[in-house]
Amino acid sequence: MMTIKKLLLLAFSVLFLSISAQLRTFVYEVKYKSNPNKDSIITLKMNLDVMDKQSVFRTDKQKETDSIFSNTGRWTWYDTGFGNQLYISKNLKTKETFKNVQNARELYTIPIKENLQWKILPDKDKAGEFAVQKATTNYGGRNWTAWFAAEIPILDGPHVFSGLPGLIVKIEDEKKDYQFTLTEIKKSGKQLFQRGKGLILTWAQFQKLAKDYYNDPFKEYKAGQSKLRVVDEHGNVLPIDYKDMTLSEQKQIRETNNPVELNYKISYP
Repeated sequence: MMTIKKLLLLAFSVLFLSISAQLRTFVYEVKYKSNPNKDSIITLKMNLDVMDKQSVFRTDKQKETDSIFSNTGRWTWYDTGFGNQLYISKNLKTKETFKNVQNARELYTIPIKENLQWKILPDKDKAGEFAVQKATTNYGGRNWTAWFAAEIPILDGPHVFSGLPGLIVKIEDEKKDYQFTLTEIKKSGKQLFQRGKGLILTWAQFQKLAKDYYNDPFKEYKAGQSKLRVVDEHGNVLPIDYKDMTLSEQKQIRETNNPVELNYKISYP
């Protein structure tokens, strides 16, 4: 029997579900292998925030910075590079899904055109207080197995996954490179703080930007468009060795190149 640990659902109520203006946060434990050839499992917490037919899947830090940016128009923290960013936004009414990528202050948005063709199976189990049912689909060149709870009438789930007749409480690909498991449900205010769309890209355009970044990751700094300051543990300013930093960044990119979307995986030299 499948067991979903740490699933805290006792506080969840019909009243909570019925308040459409209330932001609901579904917390997921995400485990993924940054390098499928090594013992490199990364574990992090991500939030699926759902409100008024809109949802955002992001980390606590991304949620915090989205909130600050909504109020001030300034970024206090941002992702860099074009690596494995899992930030996803959805319009559940129009069934549109977007992958959002941030490189410093630049935002990019990739509309997800791949439709999820779900196959609902007869297999059933329990997840905490809820009955769940099995379903399978293919996305990103991976085969996925999901468990959804029809008792939670939110047709959404972690990352790009949605469209089942109930909340997806667990989903993983057959290689177990990626596992998303619901651990908590909570109320969290009345504002979604959804970041706006960035420059719209196709996957081909995204891949070109990622390759350009790989070839020269510190281009803006070398051109003086952005400032970079390197200090040691004592706060002393160190000279910048862009060649060494570039080689180190390129190695990091190659060794963590295991995206959800295997069909768009970039081959780096």
